[in-house]
Amino acid sequence: MKKAFLSYFLICIIAILFTTCGKKNYFQCTSKNTTPIPKHAMDYFYFKTGSWWVYEEESSGERDSIWVGLHGIKSDESSAAKRDCNCGRGRCTQEAWVSYYSKKYDGNSIYGFRIYSDFEETGVTDILESGRIYNNPSGYRIVYQGGEYNRKSPTYGIYEDLDAIVVNGKTYKDILHHYYTNQDNIPDWQHEAWYARNIYLVKFRLWDGTTWNLVKYHINQ
Repeated sequence: MKKAFLSYFLICIIAILFTTCGKKNYFQCTSKNTTPIPKHAMDYFYFKTGSWWVYEEESSGERDSIWVGLHGIKSDESSAAKRDCNCGRGRCTQEAWVSYYSKKYDGNSIYGFRIYSDFEETGVTDILESGRIYNNPSGYRIVYQGGEYNRKSPTYGIYEDLDAIVVNGKTYKDILHHYYTNQDNIPDWQHEAWYARNIYLVKFRLWDGTTWNLVKYHINQ
């Protein structure tokens, strides 16, 4: 009788341990425990498949079209928590991605963005860029925290907010301007750019000195 009771007791203990561990390891992301990507980052860098832009080069009149061929967003337990450092435990972060294609490059993907939120606080985001026309394998396009733009290697550009810019006779508002103070040996395909909120690039200057202006566009909502 005692042996039977002891066996039953051990089985119960094992069952409880497995149930507890199962519950402990199971983690589900919800709106309450997920730190979202700041709206600022999404407004300037994240666009859905079907969005496109047509640009014209200032000197030659050459035209090129760029479009989004892939986009997505997901929530997941923070990478810091996965490393078992106990930071970020119980919090989820968001990751968004978007790939841009170009007619000039035979319709191939030329670069893409991965946008991350931070588990520590709302308003922090890292925007990473990589692609075939980027001189480095990958790099930070922008780090945004607390309403400020932070520099982070290997892209040491300067960001500033502008009220508006006129491109091809049209005024675009809420401009995010990116540029470099030192133009030599920049590990970046893009040397200067003007981003408009919810429109993307309205003007940009490439590493080869050419300047491209937005002619027309379509944003897939």
